[in-house]
Amino acid sequence: MSKQLSNPGQSGTIAELSSKRRAKIHSFFLQLVDHALKTNSKSASLVAEEPGLTVHLFAKPQPGEPGDATSSHRFEHSEIESLATYVQSLARFWPATGGSPAGPAKIRSIRFAPDEGRSVEVGITAVSDKGHVKKINLLNINTNDIEAISETITLNTSNSIVLPDSLAASSGIILANSDDEKRHLDGCCVISALRRDAVLLEKPPTIACLREAIETAEKTLVILPVASKDPVEALINVCSLASKNKETLAKLVEQLRLSFIHAQAKRVCSNCAKSTPIDPTNNEKLPEALRPDRSQTYMFGRGCEKCGHTAYDGVMGLESLVRIDESIKSLILEGASANEIAKQAYKKGTRSLLEDGLGKIYSGLTSFEAVFQVTSSVSPAMASAINELRVDDQPAQSEASFHQQAPIETAETEVPKTAAERSSKKSDDKKRVLIVEDDADQRAVLELVFRAEGYAVTGAFNGKEALKSLESAPVDVVVCDVMMPEMNGEEFLEALRGDKNYDDLPVLMLTAAGNTETEYRLLEAGADDYCQKNVQRKILIKRVERLLSRSEAKRANPVEHLLAD
Repeated sequence: MSKQLSNPGQSGTIAELSSKRRAKIHSFFLQLVDHALKTNSKSASLVAEEPGLTVHLFAKPQPGEPGDATSSHRFEHSEIESLATYVQSLARFWPATGGSPAGPAKIRSIRFAPDEGRSVEVGITAVSDKGHVKKINLLNINTNDIEAISETITLNTSNSIVLPDSLAASSGIILANSDDEKRHLDGCCVISALRRDAVLLEKPPTIACLREAIETAEKTLVILPVASKDPVEALINVCSLASKNKETLAKLVEQLRLSFIHAQAKRVCSNCAKSTPIDPTNNEKLPEALRPDRSQTYMFGRGCEKCGHTAYDGVMGLESLVRIDESIKSLILEGASANEIAKQAYKKGTRSLLEDGLGKIYSGLTSFEAVFQVTSSVSPAMASAINELRVDDQPAQSEASFHQQAPIETAETEVPKTAAERSSKKSDDKKRVLIVEDDADQRAVLELVFRAEGYAVTGAFNGKEALKSLESAPVDVVVCDVMMPEMNGEEFLEALRGDKNYDDLPVLMLTAAGNTETEYRLLEAGADDYCQKNVQRKILIKRVERLLSRSEAKRANPVEHLLAD
């Protein structure tokens, strides 16, 4: 093993844990985990010995005595204190694996769960004596039932596109919020889970520390912890640290890729949730620009056996991020104000943590009470952007706040009604999709996703607008949200299937959360398929393609398609 693992080396004190040192320790830890997986080891113990440390690997989930180890490996001149400091900075109380919505685990663990590649979770404990770490235990090294992080943290549609694109960078700096108590999931652990090779650095209290981070970021992707719940504020604070030295600021800005904030809120129990009027006191807590219409409702649990009568079942994520593109970088280097930077970020799609929470409240995922435990305000700069730019972007206010989008392509003078007529009239045209979604942000992103795949796209705010749109603009498939004002997705399905002209039009429903009863009712009402709103875009596109293929096969042979499943 000593030939396969690079020695993590020795450092003086924990305070002297430099960026380079952290990168070396991170590499050693990854190699150690990979070696454990190769040898089918389920746990390990790293024991301090003078001088150096010894690694014992075990076949059981819990480490035993050294004599029970399947193999042991000695590392001279290695120092365990720094290693313990680093791995404990990565460890958090992750929710249970295997799709269970149970509460967090009893011990902290490190999880690597990228969108592509092998996922693994490692429990972390440390044993100290008189203030000095004597042993680090790696417990229950697990590769089973661990979903990709982007599948489990409940990214909204816009952020689910921006985050993977930003993480594709081979090097650079990502700013991410850090929970000082190392208990709850935060931006640092989410980024490190998605990019296992990213090195977590210390918070930059000095310009010297920041310069080290810049140097390390030239070779690899690094995570720089920040203390903020606003990604614009975090970006400005870090840049302010380097602002006295133009050369350092320029190098920092060149390396910046993303500012990312993640927090966790309780998830509403889908089994007992019912539509609930918004309490006026909750409305008053919101900034005026974000207050919904008085007729708006949200889903709140009533308490049942499944959730232990708590109204909540598990947790979900709230996110806010800024993609630091050239326009943002130019503003920083020009010395623009925080308000100017926030406005540009808002134009590019950044939304505050509170706005993301409100979107998930209106989608039935969480509640005002749960979101307000995380955040109930926005930074002054973001408030300025919201007040100036948030016009047609407010979630479910009055109908006047929204308008039906004109079809991308002009409709035929004589609108084809049946699927066969629709197909024959435009056999050489793009496939047409109607997106029915009341959230303007999510609808806009879905439209971008489908256009990128070559579709012609029409948008509608709710079921009523969708029916009107179909009268003038024929489509091949409909992608529809469930919870919408005036006419929800289920009501839309019933109206659609009640018209013989559309009884064969494929419809895919987007559900806010996995709820067997809801999914059954949707299928009963005439949905052809359904998936959760936070599904990866490639899976959503594939499901729509499958519906279109089935529809075409049905027209070609009305019997044969029944054998497809």
